[in-house]
Formats: sequence, structure tokens, C-alpha cells
Amino acid sequence: FSMHTEALAETMAGPTVDWMRKTAAQQKSLLTGSLIIKEIQNGDPFYFNRLVWMQPDGHFGYYDKRHLFAYGKEDRYYSSGNRRLLASVKGWKINLQVCYDLRFPVWQRQPASVSPLAGEPVQEEHAYDILVVVANWPVTRIHAWKTLLQARAIENQSFVIGVNRTGTDGNDLAYPGESMVVSALG
Repeated sequence: FSMHTEALAETMAGPTVDWMRKTAAQQKSLLTGSLIIKEIQNGDPFYFNRLVWMQPDGHFGYYDKRHLFAYGKEDRYYSSGNRRLLASVKGWKINLQVCYDLRFPVWQRQPASVSPLAGEPVQEEHAYDILVVVANWPVTRIHAWKTLLQARAIENQSFVIGVNRTGTDGNDLAYPGESMVVSALG
């Protein structure tokens, strides 16, 4: 992740998506992660923090991060997405999200019809079993990261998988990982 969108962006026909396609096929497995994608719309460049969900057969879906981190000036360099991506694996429905989206519970909320208390039939096409969040949360915000993962699991009665980066970035910010899987009980 970087604010150097012009220098680092790729297209969906670029080397990273190609690598994902080849690796998923070779390993016969699903592969997901986010990268900077450039798209030209009406002659103008737009940059997205895009999560790509690559299947072994080369088919893919993608999700453009909806909530941009204005405090870090992300909104100056990226365009936000406006649709969710629900994937399905062996009957499990998976809601895919990126980083700061985790702070917006309405964006992950299960439809009311999922709750047996709603008194309506379950709308399977909108419900999910697992929320996956790929992220870039630094050590200074790690308590919020862990707490929000647990909250989203409890609120939505789903599993939550949070995958956070590790190491130190070019601005000397440390990232401790703290990736985790959380049950519906938190």
C-alpha cells in the first residue's frame, strides 16, 4: 500500500494479476490480496485499492475499497468503490473487504432477514458466513484492529478473518501483523 499511485499502479492486465492467475492455477487454490489498480474512465486516470479474488480456473472477482482513510490523505490519491463482493467456496459465502472498511459496521452488516428474529425468510444471496478483511493497520492502531474484528464477528454472527501486514514501511511505521480468525462468539 502506498500513496504513490501513479508510480506503482498496474492495470488488471498487469504483472501482479497475471502472477495471481498463474499461481492460483499452479497451486489449484484460491488467492486473494489487494493492490493499486489504474483504470481510465472518460480519458481520466482513476486509482483503486482493489482486492482481487482469483480462482484456480482463472476467473476472478474484485472489490474496490469503499471507505478511504482521509486522515492519511488516501482520499486524495484513490477513488472509492461502490459495490460489495461476495464470493462462494464449497457452500461458504464470503464477504471481502479492505482495511479501513472495518470501521464501518453498516458496510458489513448482515441483512435483517438473516436474523430469525426478523420474521422473514433468509435472503441467501445477501447473507454471508465469513468476513475477510485484508489490511494495513500499524502498531499504534492495533488495539482497535483486534477489537473491531471481534465486534464485526459478534454483530454479524459470522466468522471474521483479518489479515494484517507485518514489517516496517518507508515512513518508519511498524506493522505487527496480529492476523486472526474470530468466531461468531468473538
